[in-house]
Amino acid sequence: MAGCKGRIYKVTPPKVNAVNPVGSGDSFVAGIAVAIERGYSIEEVLRYASACGTANAMEKETGSVQRKVVESLLKDIEVTEVVD
Repeated sequence: MAGCKGRIYKVTPPKVNAVNPVGSGDSFVAGIAVAIERGYSIEEVLRYASACGTANAMEKETGSVQRKVVESLLKDIEVTEVVD
């Protein structure tokens, strides 16, 4: 769940084989920074950040995110606005 400008979003990442989740939160935050710098919409920011955090969890090495893995995950991440 994430909030932005009075709206709430649910982010659903794909199920993956998590090898080492250490650093996934940091990778998520780094993904937010990169996506904001690129001018992505809030939905795209959340999708990209989630892909970065998920990609990190799939690696043995802490804080290791591979671009091709991030790109492959993007299509499998759902971002939906929660409406009251």
